[in-house]
Amino acid sequence: MPRKAPFNVIFASSEDEKFRASELDEHGPTVKGWQSHRYCQFPQEIIFRLHYPITLTQVQILAHQYLIPRKLELWLGPEEHEETEDVSDLNFGYIGYITLSDNKKSSYKSRELKSISVPDCKPTAYVKLMLESNHENAHNKYNQVSLVAVQLLGESKTGLKELSPFDDLSFEMYVDKEVSNIIRQMETKKEEAVKAERFRYAGKLKSAMVALREVGERLGRYEVSKQQAIANEDYSRANRKKEQMDLLRSEAYATLNINDLLEEDGIMTKNDAAGNEILEASTPSEEADTPEVCPDNIPPPGVYQSPLSPLRYTSPPVRSTRSQSSVVQPIRTGSLRKKKQPRTSYDQYDDRIIPAAQRSINEEKAVVVHSAALKMNEREKKQAALPISVFGISLVEKFYSRQYSDKEEGVRTLESVLRNGGLEGNKIARGAVFLLHRALRDKVFSVYSMASSAVEYFFNSFVSSRVSVSEMSRSVEKILPELLSKSGDVTPRIHNTAVHTILSMAHAPELRKLNLIPVHITRPLTSSTHPRLALSRLEIAEQLILSIGISTDKNSGMTARVLAEFGASGLHHPAEAVRKVAERVLVLVYRVNPRMVRKQLPPDDDITRRNLLYRQLMREFDKIDLQMQEAKKDTPIQNNKKLMRSGSISEPQEKYTDKMTMKCSTSCYSANRIPSPISPPSSESRDKQCIFCFRTSDSFTEEGLNIHYWKYCPMLTRCNSCSEVVEIPSLNSHVESGCRKSGDRENSGETRCPFCRILVDNTEVGWRKHLVDGRICSNHPRAAFIHRGSPPLSDSFE
Repeated sequence: MPRKAPFNVIFASSEDEKFRASELDEHGPTVKGWQSHRYCQFPQEIIFRLHYPITLTQVQILAHQYLIPRKLELWLGPEEHEETEDVSDLNFGYIGYITLSDNKKSSYKSRELKSISVPDCKPTAYVKLMLESNHENAHNKYNQVSLVAVQLLGESKTGLKELSPFDDLSFEMYVDKEVSNIIRQMETKKEEAVKAERFRYAGKLKSAMVALREVGERLGRYEVSKQQAIANEDYSRANRKKEQMDLLRSEAYATLNINDLLEEDGIMTKNDAAGNEILEASTPSEEADTPEVCPDNIPPPGVYQSPLSPLRYTSPPVRSTRSQSSVVQPIRTGSLRKKKQPRTSYDQYDDRIIPAAQRSINEEKAVVVHSAALKMNEREKKQAALPISVFGISLVEKFYSRQYSDKEEGVRTLESVLRNGGLEGNKIARGAVFLLHRALRDKVFSVYSMASSAVEYFFNSFVSSRVSVSEMSRSVEKILPELLSKSGDVTPRIHNTAVHTILSMAHAPELRKLNLIPVHITRPLTSSTHPRLALSRLEIAEQLILSIGISTDKNSGMTARVLAEFGASGLHHPAEAVRKVAERVLVLVYRVNPRMVRKQLPPDDDITRRNLLYRQLMREFDKIDLQMQEAKKDTPIQNNKKLMRSGSISEPQEKYTDKMTMKCSTSCYSANRIPSPISPPSSESRDKQCIFCFRTSDSFTEEGLNIHYWKYCPMLTRCNSCSEVVEIPSLNSHVESGCRKSGDRENSGETRCPFCRILVDNTEVGWRKHLVDGRICSNHPRAAFIHRGSPPLSDSFE
């Protein structure tokens, strides 16, 4: 199986004075890597001479963060070492090429670790890398290319039997050299212990190697910071880093019993004894300050490892044409980096040639990966200090794990803890809300769904008689904004789950008493509110109206005034779907309080009804009004009528004046006394007759007459100045008197119609003939209603 092959760089086309090609011979945290000369000629070539011939199986390349070549070609040389000073005399065979990402997605802050599988080939003692032109970016001012590190893996003629995970380039570049050497010694000891069936000793070595690797990574970071401090001549900081490294190294070695485990003086019986397991080395926390980062020689905070990249194969190229890239198209382009991995995710490196030939991960590696996924850093521990003190770190680590199965188990465990309850209800509630809020933000739907169910149980069952009102309010303010945000998600199942959870919270007994949910939901919308969020809030409000109803409590958030303002704000939203739901909300409120809804809308006149939105809404209101009229048909009719609109109308007819007086709730209408020459109707139809136009209808109940006076009666009109409804014959005198009171109309002579300016006989018969006909006065504002007839169709005139 392949192992690391040592090599030396014997040729490079060019190199920067500060970044020599010899840097590629070594691996470690402080290695700077190779860079080409400024404005160099392409392609750039680097030739490696192996210490002994190998059958190359894999090449690992750590690219620079912004000095990145577009394409990298692999060539293999002769099998045996040749004594020659001119490398051009060496014969190389072309194997294939790979492409590298331009690194724009990471903003040039991370490096790409590329692992290349090499097809079966003959043994070789020389390897050549050929780098094509660079990716252009603002940081690469001199068109340079660079390689931070190169690793060659292969099988020697002797043929080693095991593949060491510690030969990986990512391990060598970020682990302290002394620690990496000790780990390799332990690996050898472990192999010998397994052969000798000393399994307890092998287990202790395995645990110590895992702990040492973490220590080595931290020592590597300290070493980088120390070198940077030396470069900046900050010797006090360099000395502080050196002391930290010495302290960490000594404590780790003492805790892990390194000398005893290496058995330098021979086999020790205590290593085979039961118990006395190896514990992780307690390491001092890193300093809060971080070294100044020099992009040319300091490793970035994270390394993205792309999957194994097979070379792109072509027929043997003709080097003289330089047109290979135009003949062969790459199979894959763009970045091959995983989206995001932990800062030190070397154990998660997937060493596979192709997916079909992937080897199964052994049990040891799976345990290490799982433990690394559960581990919390110092910042996360400080952030989750409260839930850790309440539930313990083992439960909280599951919520911070990178494995969704751990998060699901954490939510289930938390819900079981809530079901068991506790004495300190407020403290448990605060810690649980912190963890549930984090779970609700998870991108895996199963975790989000389980967290929503836990939220429902928390507010419906747990908070009862255990949590104070202030803590309950704080919990809602923490959870509700996240659920409202999820309710605007484009995915239906996420949206539906969020809406269901919010409605469940609103119906929770304790929250319903406090009216916490409706107050947040019914806040007026703005035109800048996202359409999906606005739509969700309106739908939730509609469901609350249907289930809870409209309240008279001013603090409930469900009063007719608040809902009318909320629905009216939705009518002005630019999204059509939002406006449709706002219409439904206003219709529901109108059935309870018509006056409050109309107060939020423009006046119901011809100009308003020209707007398609208001026209449809007003028609719905008219239907509701007619339904109310039908509902009042069987109720006894009083002689004293009351208009719902503001105003007063009096028409004492001389022949039956004592029972035909109409009054209003507020004084707005004004009318003159108009003696009627027509004989009064029978007593059965008097109560269903208009006292101005003498029209009769079965729909003329108290409400029906009010609507007729307000909209349809041809003898009445609305003053454009004060919006009072007055009789048309007295409109001129009403306007001349400043719209404060109606003027008296003379009973003799002629006057002009205020609409068409035609002379009209100033008598009741003359005005009725001019106005009620509908064809003589062409400018009558209610002519359209006169022509089509006021509903219902069974209406008739006496």
